[in-house]
Amino acid sequence: MTKQDLYTLLNGIAPTYYNHAPIRTSLPFITLLTDHDNNFGADDKVYKQVMGATITLYMGADDLSLEDQVNEALDEQDIYWVSSTDYDNLQKVYTTIYEMEVI
Repeated sequence: MTKQDLYTLLNGIAPTYYNHAPIRTSLPFITLLTDHDNNFGADDKVYKQVMGATITLYMGADDLSLEDQVNEALDEQDIYWVSSTDYDNLQKVYTTIYEMEVI
């Protein structure tokens, strides 16, 4: 799966931005950051590219249906992920952060 494929998948759930959203973007929205590579090497070259990605879902309320949509979309693509949810009291926004490696 490419970065563009992942972006397209997420953009079908909520507006998606790479790295950060513009100021005053309406909730909910998603940011996508490909923050590292963990490539598999063999014979002195990259045998299989592995892209590390962080997806952050921003919500005005803890919206379980949106979280479920992201979970299901990732599961349907056979992407292993871990997540955590937090509330930013200063910005009054819930965030669910997904971390994964995509081949």
